Amino acid sequence: INADSITYNAGQMNGGEQSVKFLLQNVFAEIPSKSVKIGDTWEETRIDTADRMGMETITNMDLKYTFEGIEVIDGIECMKLITESEATVEGEGQNMGMDMNMEGDMEVTGIAYFDYKGGKLIKSEGTILMEGTIAMSGQANMTIPMSMETKTAIQLVK
Repeated sequence: INADSITYNAGQMNGGEQSVKFLLQNVFAEIPSKSVKIGDTWEETRIDTADRMGMETITNMDLKYTFEGIEVIDGIECMKLITESEATVEGEGQNMGMDMNMEGDMEVTGIAYFDYKGGKLIKSEGTILMEGTIAMSGQANMTIPMSMETKTAIQLVK
């Protein structure tokens, strides 16, 4: 099964049915292929293109990961990974007969606990803060400020 073919309902403001691929990319930290020790950091750039609210949007994220230490979660020894990101979002398209342009900046922070012996994610928490604008032209001309905070939490259920 291709991850792009699996969808979920992200809500009307986020474009309705969306691919699960981008959601999963933001849940899982990128684990480096080389060995790491406590205190090590590594970086990754992710670019996502999606249809949201009738607009083709591009999200460009520069992520920084830090291996902060070992912590026991539910009796399992886990790597504690911290994620920090600065991102930009741009989009354009049409909705209800109006031309729309969107731009914004995001800050993403998160903590993930990874069972390195068992090879599975045990717990993850994250926050996305976004500030931006949507400019509309056509039947009416207006600029709408946009502010959003999204929190996610995932926990392995046994």
